[in-house]
Amino acid sequence: MTRRPMMERECAPVLFAAAATMAISLLAGAGALAQEGQRTRPAAIPDPPAQFAVSPGKFEIPIGSKAAVESVQLINFSDREVEIRVSVATWDLDEGGRVRHLESTEQTLDQWLVFNPSHFTVPPRSAQTVRFAIRPRVQPAPGEHRAMIYFEEVPRQQAGHSFQVVFRVGVAVYAYAGEVHRRGELNALEVVSGPGLLRAAFDISSEGNVHVRLNGQYAVWPLERFPGVASIAPLEGIERPDFVAPEPIRLAGVLPNTPVLPGTRRRVVLATHHTLAPGRYVLVALGKVGEESFRRVAEFVVPPAAPLRVAGQGPGGSQ
Repeated sequence: MTRRPMMERECAPVLFAAAATMAISLLAGAGALAQEGQRTRPAAIPDPPAQFAVSPGKFEIPIGSKAAVESVQLINFSDREVEIRVSVATWDLDEGGRVRHLESTEQTLDQWLVFNPSHFTVPPRSAQTVRFAIRPRVQPAPGEHRAMIYFEEVPRQQAGHSFQVVFRVGVAVYAYAGEVHRRGELNALEVVSGPGLLRAAFDISSEGNVHVRLNGQYAVWPLERFPGVASIAPLEGIERPDFVAPEPIRLAGVLPNTPVLPGTRRRVVLATHHTLAPGRYVLVALGKVGEESFRRVAEFVVPPAAPLRVAGQGPGGSQ
């Protein structure tokens, strides 16, 4: 049996490693043999999972009468060669924000994509460039056309091993035909909080003919020290990994950039697990959605942690 952890959502350049999944699979196999009463011996460890970087993670390409040509680079950081096959599919997002494959038609982008090579082997610690072209077979309908190019590791035959870990990564391609209208609206902002949890939901409509995203930042202030939204300016360097929020800001970061596809309405969720002390706070969000700028403020309360109750004890002590 082959286990294939799949990264089937739009992704940024990323390094893939699945050692934990491999360990779980091997333990599950050993447990099944033990339950059957068979004598087991330490299993030989299969080749470690491949470590790969894929860049860029997405493309936004205008298309017209001429073919558009782009390329993706795959880097193998492993000490072994890796065999890769390439495939393509058209897609949208389901209610949970997961990639959903759609039926291919003459107006879907997967029909117009040609890539080379489509099946290859990357030597250890080497790179491979895959070029692709968009050649519409018909006049593209105005607006956005989407495809996902998948790079999937081909399982290796390894004697004595029932489990293998392979990777699959999708690179999103957005192609735009005709005039682009990137119109979005932030309808509402809702914050839910608790000890060790902050969850902000942005209700967004995409009203143009291409997708929109949140592009901006957020900051959490203690309510008693909040100077008012008119006094707030964007924080410099917030994208850097070593960024530290200045006092009195308790928490800050960039907004999630999940796409909201044209003609849809979606809740884009920001979730953090930073600990905030009990009290009253203000979350400030600054940025743009599509071509529209916004400044939104939401007050929230972090309640005290619930007291721990021990079974068998009541207000008067042991019972």
